[in-house]
Amino acid sequence: MQFTSDPNVYYGLSGSDPKRTTNAGATWSALNFTEAFSIWADPAATNRVLAANYNSLNLSTNGGASFNL
Repeated sequence: MQFTSDPNVYYGLSGSDPKRTTNAGATWSALNFTEAFSIWADPAATNRVLAANYNSLNLSTNGGASFNL
């Protein structure tokens, strides 16, 4: 679980599927990334997320809607 400066926005993994909540965990949405083994959210910028799998480390600057190598 990764917390951000916004108390309603968290990132986490469900198995190997990265998820995001914007309502303090009431509902979760899948991020546009598959098979992550680690996820990190920037505490100062809630839309900046890193997701890693066995082949790459990927950055999202839009809350997980898309990731770049």
